[in-house]
Amino acid sequence: MQNGKNVRTAIHVDMYAISQEGKVEKLSHTSAKIRIVIGLPSQYRIKGKVYTIGMMGENGGLQLLEDLDSDPTTVTIEADKFGVMALME
Repeated sequence: MQNGKNVRTAIHVDMYAISQEGKVEKLSHTSAKIRIVIGLPSQYRIKGKVYTIGMMGENGGLQLLEDLDSDPTTVTIEADKFGVMALME
């Protein structure tokens, strides 16, 4: 349990930039936030259940990213950093 929330599963979100020449570069962050939509497995699609995404912040503390839409089959966040995240309730 973190910040009063239970971790349900870990998610690894990677971001890559591919140049016109085909060079692939893994990114740990972007200059602006991008919207990420994460589909929920059926066992987590419980009416009324609210999920957030947790990830480690730059200072080592837990950063909580709230769901930005009301679709019960997804969690939508905006992030400018990527890596291991946790689905939390």
